[in-house]
Amino acid sequence: HSCDVVELDRLGALTSEERAYLAEEERLLRIRHEQQQRRLDIIQRERRLLQEQRRLREARAAHEAELERRAMKAAAARCCACDEDARNRDAQARHVEQSQEQVRLREAHAANEAELQGRAPAAA
Repeated sequence: HSCDVVELDRLGALTSEERAYLAEEERLLRIRHEQQQRRLDIIQRERRLLQEQRRLREARAAHEAELERRAMKAAAARCCACDEDARNRDAQARHVEQSQEQVRLREAHAANEAELQGRAPAAA
Protein backbone atom coordinates (compact mmCIF):
# COMPACT_ATOMS: atom_id res chain seq x y z
CA HIS A 1 0.00 0.00 0.00
CA SER A 2 2.58 2.57 1.09
CA CYS A 3 4.97 1.48 -1.68
CA ASP A 4 2.23 2.12 -4.24
CA VAL A 5 1.53 5.54 -2.71
CA VAL A 6 5.24 6.44 -2.76
CA GLU A 7 5.49 5.33 -6.40
CA LEU A 8 2.38 7.31 -7.38
CA ASP A 9 3.72 10.35 -5.51
CA ARG A 10 7.10 10.00 -7.26
CA LEU A 11 5.37 9.88 -10.60
CA GLY A 12 3.43 13.01 -9.67
CA ALA A 13 0.12 11.18 -9.98
CA LEU A 14 -1.20 12.46 -6.61
CA THR A 15 -2.81 15.80 -6.02
CA SER A 16 -1.75 17.85 -3.00
CA GLU A 17 -5.13 17.04 -1.39
CA GLU A 18 -4.51 13.31 -1.86
CA ARG A 19 -0.99 13.65 -0.43
CA ALA A 20 -2.38 15.54 2.58
CA TYR A 21 -5.10 12.92 3.05
CA LEU A 22 -2.59 10.05 2.83
CA ALA A 23 -0.20 11.83 5.19
CA GLU A 24 -3.06 12.25 7.70
CA GLU A 25 -4.03 8.57 7.29
CA GLU A 26 -0.42 7.54 7.92
CA ARG A 27 -0.24 9.80 11.00
CA LEU A 28 -3.46 8.27 12.37
CA LEU A 29 -2.18 4.74 11.68
CA ARG A 30 1.05 5.57 13.51
CA ILE A 31 -0.96 6.96 16.47
CA ARG A 32 -3.14 3.83 16.54
CA HIS A 33 -0.05 1.64 16.42
CA GLU A 34 1.55 3.60 19.30
CA GLN A 35 -1.68 3.31 21.31
CA GLN A 36 -1.81 -0.44 20.69
CA GLN A 37 1.85 -0.74 21.71
CA ARG A 38 1.13 1.21 24.92
CA ARG A 39 -1.88 -1.02 25.64
CA LEU A 40 0.27 -4.09 25.05
CA ASP A 41 2.96 -2.67 27.38
CA ILE A 42 0.31 -1.98 30.02
CA ILE A 43 -1.14 -5.50 29.68
CA GLN A 44 2.34 -7.03 29.98
CA ARG A 45 3.12 -4.86 33.02
CA GLU A 46 -0.20 -5.85 34.62
CA ARG A 47 0.56 -9.52 33.91
CA ARG A 48 3.99 -9.17 35.56
CA LEU A 49 2.41 -7.39 38.54
CA LEU A 50 -0.22 -10.13 38.89
CA GLN A 51 2.49 -12.81 38.71
CA GLU A 52 4.52 -10.98 41.36
CA GLN A 53 1.38 -10.58 43.47
CA ARG A 54 0.67 -14.31 43.15
CA ARG A 55 4.28 -15.15 44.02
CA LEU A 56 4.11 -12.90 47.11
CA ARG A 57 0.75 -14.42 48.13
CA GLU A 58 2.21 -17.93 47.80
CA ALA A 59 5.33 -16.90 49.72
CA ARG A 60 3.16 -15.38 52.47
CA ALA A 61 1.01 -18.51 52.63
CA ALA A 62 4.12 -20.69 52.85
CA HIS A 63 5.55 -18.41 55.57
CA GLU A 64 2.28 -18.47 57.52
CA ALA A 65 2.14 -22.27 57.17
CA GLU A 66 5.71 -22.48 58.51
CA LEU A 67 4.81 -20.19 61.43
CA GLU A 68 1.73 -22.31 62.13
CA ARG A 69 3.84 -25.49 61.96
CA ARG A 70 6.35 -23.98 64.39
CA ALA A 71 3.56 -22.85 66.72
CA MET A 72 2.02 -26.32 66.65
CA LYS A 73 5.43 -27.86 67.32
CA ALA A 74 6.01 -25.47 70.24
CA ALA A 75 2.52 -26.17 71.59
CA ALA A 76 3.16 -29.90 71.30
CA ALA A 77 6.48 -29.47 73.09
CA ARG A 78 4.75 -27.48 75.85
CA CYS A 79 2.06 -30.13 76.03
CA CYS A 80 4.72 -32.84 76.28
CA ALA A 81 6.46 -30.80 78.97
CA CYS A 82 3.11 -30.44 80.78
CA ASP A 83 2.56 -34.18 80.43
CA GLU A 84 6.07 -34.81 81.74
CA ASP A 85 5.41 -32.44 84.66
CA ALA A 86 2.14 -34.23 85.39
CA ARG A 87 3.90 -37.62 85.23
CA ASN A 88 6.60 -36.31 87.58
CA ARG A 89 3.95 -34.96 89.99
CA ASP A 90 2.14 -38.32 89.85
CA ALA A 91 5.40 -40.16 90.49
CA GLN A 92 6.21 -37.84 93.41
CA ALA A 93 2.73 -38.33 94.85
CA ARG A 94 3.12 -42.13 94.53
CA HIS A 95 6.54 -41.91 96.17
CA VAL A 96 5.10 -39.87 99.06
CA GLU A 97 2.24 -42.37 99.42
CA GLN A 98 4.68 -45.30 99.37
CA SER A 99 6.92 -43.56 101.93
CA GLN A 100 3.92 -42.91 104.16
CA GLU A 101 2.83 -46.53 103.71
CA GLN A 102 6.34 -47.71 104.65
CA VAL A 103 6.24 -45.49 107.77
CA ARG A 104 2.83 -46.98 108.67
CA LEU A 105 4.14 -50.51 108.10
CA ARG A 106 7.24 -49.83 110.23
CA GLU A 107 5.06 -48.32 112.95
CA ALA A 108 2.71 -51.30 112.75
CA HIS A 109 5.69 -53.68 112.80
CA ALA A 110 7.17 -51.85 115.76
CA ALA A 111 3.80 -51.98 117.53
CA ASN A 112 3.55 -55.71 116.79
CA GLU A 113 7.10 -56.21 118.06
CA ALA A 114 6.30 -54.24 121.19
CA GLU A 115 3.15 -56.24 121.70
CA LEU A 116 5.06 -59.48 121.22
CA GLN A 117 7.73 -58.26 123.60
CA GLY A 118 5.04 -57.32 126.10
CA ARG A 119 3.44 -60.79 125.83
CA ALA A 120 6.61 -62.76 125.93
CA PRO A 121 7.41 -62.12 129.54
CA ALA A 122 3.79 -62.64 130.53
CA ALA A 123 3.72 -65.98 128.70
CA ALA A 124 6.97 -67.04 130.32
